[in-house]
Amino acid sequence: MRKVLKKSIFTASIAIILAFTLMFSVLGANFEHVAENLRDLGLFRGTETGFELDREPTRAEAVVMMIRFLGLEEAAQAGDADHPFTDVPAWASSYVAYAYELGLTTGATETEFRPNEVCTAQMFVTFMLRALGYDDAAGDFTFANAIPFGTQVGVIDSLLAEGTFLRDDMVAVAFLALNADPKDAEYDSLLEKLVSEGAVTLAAAAPILEFFATYAQLELIDDPFADETNIEMAVNMDIDMGILGSVSLTMNMAMIMEDADIVMKIDIVMKMGEDEIAMNIFVADGFVYTEIDGEKIKVDAGLADLDLESMLELTEMSDFTLNPIYFLTSLTKTTQDELTVFTMTFADSFVEAAMEAAVAMMGTAGVDADELAAMGNMEITVPSMRYYVDADGNLAKMGMVMRMVISEEGLTIPINMDFDIEIIAVGDDVVITPPDNLDEFELVEAED
Repeated sequence: MRKVLKKSIFTASIAIILAFTLMFSVLGANFEHVAENLRDLGLFRGTETGFELDREPTRAEAVVMMIRFLGLEEAAQAGDADHPFTDVPAWASSYVAYAYELGLTTGATETEFRPNEVCTAQMFVTFMLRALGYDDAAGDFTFANAIPFGTQVGVIDSLLAEGTFLRDDMVAVAFLALNADPKDAEYDSLLEKLVSEGAVTLAAAAPILEFFATYAQLELIDDPFADETNIEMAVNMDIDMGILGSVSLTMNMAMIMEDADIVMKIDIVMKMGEDEIAMNIFVADGFVYTEIDGEKIKVDAGLADLDLESMLELTEMSDFTLNPIYFLTSLTKTTQDELTVFTMTFADSFVEAAMEAAVAMMGTAGVDADELAAMGNMEITVPSMRYYVDADGNLAKMGMVMRMVISEEGLTIPINMDFDIEIIAVGDDVVITPPDNLDEFELVEAED
């Protein structure tokens, strides 16, 4: 089965985003680019007024999409199947009849299908699992466990399963289903199966098949964050703040964590115009040593009662899953200095999803999005992210472009940020040399 992009890589990415987004407003989800992809494949047509992604799907709409994803649309339209329901509209009748004849759907009563009733995530995932060849009647899954089984198969994640299920979510689930493995192992994806059966033309499917193939390579990255708590990184950041000028920042950070002990060293240089600020931080033995502009102080780090095991658990996403593939508007693969570079461009709604995933990851699911939006006046998007992979398949560097717009008292300030995080060493290769002048640091009592 296909897997969700490795949790730890994505966790690292959203942790960076969270640092900039948690206190600011976010944008609503919009998967119109996914709807356009499905339309180009002939699998989704919208309505006479457009895609209507901001409303709940109906039972009739879900059945039509299931028939298309089974590659049975021509058979349904050309066949003479019948159904006993008196309330099915003409546009959906042949689809409902064919699905009813095949035992893929039933009515609400003996004579009512109730085509305009809402289709829930559970219902739609059931339809997509059937399209993949899984048979609930044969015991492959049950309607009651359609969501967890669908998560395992890769046709839905926690973000799409929670809250009100909209047509927006429906097209995202359908897109995930196209990239999922059918039960029949003959095909690598449902889309490949639909092409082989003539339900989708190869010309229409080729760009999406290439996209899926590149994404599969992205999933194979050997992630240094997966099992290592010891890591050394170099961060380079360029910030363009428009009329406020530009800032560049370089940071080297090394961390070694063993049981209840944390040793960390951070060296930061920030430049703004002709001004330059250097700061050195060292953490060891429960103290934080800071040197800036020649001043040396140390404070109690408050680590004595810190439960590191629990803290590390917060960095795991637990049962919360988030598959970023349906947020990607493009994915390319190039080479640079003997590294393979995967460049992802994202829909604007990626930031909101990243924040929700991070909130869930930290166990603070009670945080209300409206409350977060009220706490700031900044809109943030992440247009692109870059993963640099070495010849052995290891993640060597991550890069990201972030754009912010701050509105304050009638003034609008655009801010563009571009930064790279290079992984220098992990595991036993991480070595931290303490400063040789720790006795010169003055103890300062931390304020409550």
